[in-house]
Amino acid sequence: MRILIAEDEMMSRKMLQKTLERAGYEVTVVENGRQAADHLCPADGPRLALLDWVMPELDGPGSPPCGPMISSAVTALRSFSWS
Repeated sequence: MRILIAEDEMMSRKMLQKTLERAGYEVTVVENGRQAADHLCPADGPRLALLDWVMPELDGPGSPPCGPMISSAVTALRSFSWS
């Protein structure tokens, strides 16, 4: 399975990448939300993304132009109760 990591902090990005690769996942890494949207919007893009909440250009919860895949996940996260 392909997983996208969108994280602007280098150490967190590398730690997540190495952990997921050791677990056998194919990992794509980007540094900002705009790059994340560019990778997620194509039909053959990764099916799972780990998005930093606050990033340059476009935040993790921001709705990219392709919309449904990310915005529906964000809606689910926003409605989730952390208590």
